[in-house]
Amino acid sequence: MMAPGREEDAFKYLQMALITAMTPQAKTEAGLVMAEFLLDRATMKPEPYALMARQYLEAVLDIAEKPEARLRTYRGIMKAAALMKDIHTVANACDKAIKLTPDDDVKVKFLLARIDAFLDVGTWKDVKQLLAEAEPYSTNPKWQYEFALRKAVMTGQVLLRDDWFEEWMDYTGGTVSIRSRANSA
Repeated sequence: MMAPGREEDAFKYLQMALITAMTPQAKTEAGLVMAEFLLDRATMKPEPYALMARQYLEAVLDIAEKPEARLRTYRGIMKAAALMKDIHTVANACDKAIKLTPDDDVKVKFLLARIDAFLDVGTWKDVKQLLAEAEPYSTNPKWQYEFALRKAVMTGQVLLRDDWFEEWMDYTGGTVSIRSRANSA
């Protein structure tokens, strides 16, 4: 973490970079760097930093020309929205990013980020549906561990969160032992 005076200086320099950037590519890069700077601070204090980062990222989307820059932008929007507990924006940004890329590895990374956000602030049903949608990717040996980890976290959430437990009980019909509770989530 930067000292308070240095943080303010860094913010001012990044603002100056945005103002003086001459090309759309330079403005895009400066906007992405500013958003990343703000997102670093947002992990400690989501408001106002996550909101500010999201505003910069949405402005970058308007000028970003390269698909790589747009993917970085959507990744940032997802992170900012997750910090603000806005799962609808997470889902929307993820869907747009997935449509933008033909690369399965990139798609899986976005799906995993979406699942992670929903594990934090979504519902059991949402996560179960996302894992079902990602099933074709989860059998790939390259990604099996990542999906198994998310399923384990989901099981843990069922055991820890009352709202998830209630959803899970409704899904199973309410006649399940604790042992099968951990296995079926």
